[in-house]
Amino acid sequence: MSIIIILIVLAGVVYLIMNSSAQNTTTPIMIPTTTMVPTTTTMVPTTTRANTPLYNFTTHTFTNANARGRNGPTLEEVRRAYSKADWVKDTVNKYLDMKKQGIQLWTVPETGSYKIRAKGASSDYLNNGSLGYGRDVELTTRLNKGDVIQILVGQQGRGTFTFKTSSGGGGTYVVRQIENNLIPLLVAGGGGGCGYAYNNSPLNKASETTSGNNSPIGGLGGKDGNGGQNNEDGGGGGFWRNAYNSNGQNNTEGGLAFVNGGLGGIAGPSPTYGDNARADGGFGGGGGTAGAEGGGGGGGYSGGSGGSYINPTNTQFGSGGGGGSYGYSTDYGATNVGDGSVIITKM
Repeated sequence: MSIIIILIVLAGVVYLIMNSSAQNTTTPIMIPTTTMVPTTTTMVPTTTRANTPLYNFTTHTFTNANARGRNGPTLEEVRRAYSKADWVKDTVNKYLDMKKQGIQLWTVPETGSYKIRAKGASSDYLNNGSLGYGRDVELTTRLNKGDVIQILVGQQGRGTFTFKTSSGGGGTYVVRQIENNLIPLLVAGGGGGCGYAYNNSPLNKASETTSGNNSPIGGLGGKDGNGGQNNEDGGGGGFWRNAYNSNGQNNTEGGLAFVNGGLGGIAGPSPTYGDNARADGGFGGGGGTAGAEGGGGGGGYSGGSGGSYINPTNTQFGSGGGGGSYGYSTDYGATNVGDGSVIITKM
């Protein structure tokens, strides 16, 4: 009997222990597993929008589009002349534009090094004398994408058929525009006009210096971007200032500065000999000529002096002085005949 009681007690103890253990058991919390997905790295091209060219460009020749006289070409004329260049046809972005007649506004397509070659215009050649050759110069420089470059291409001076004299040739200008500031990069001087019917002084060739040449008979060329002196014929315009002094014989005018539009000087009337004895200066600041005098001064960074008629037994013969040049690293000399030009090549 006692054994049975002991067994019953032991069974109760076991029951109590098992029940207590069941109540204190903590249900495990199930934590969802995370599936590791391999990441894919996207390669970004090294060429970004910032250095993508605005348009394709290798080289281009800027011209005067066959314009003649003291006024430069219109925008429509240069667009027709450049019709093979696709970027010129974009009239929305206006990579080629114009605000002053004859001064072309070119937008740089890409930051980098560019070679720029500029030629100034010559005077006309109507006699046995030496021609007033335009300067041929070159510069390699860095340009920035979106820069606006102003380009004025000089035009050849015109001859007078009665006395075989010539007006001055226009200078050719390549200018960086930064907001309202103009910074000359490269200027090729224009040739001074031929004197009356005889050999001319070498001073009518465009100058290799920044100063315009004097006339061989005393007229003064400009310095530091100023125009040349009006003599009996008009002086050449400079970069910053027009030809100076009173107008020449028969009110012949000197050329205007680049910053003032670069128009050639107006030849005064020649009542005795008529229109065949007068010629306006070439676009790019060339000085005009009229009557039986010498030649007009060439336009340039600084303008050449206007010439004057003197006795033809004298060996100087009154030609106009050649215009000055600026900014070049290579000088090919005073060699250009005819209108000027600008060739820009991406290096």
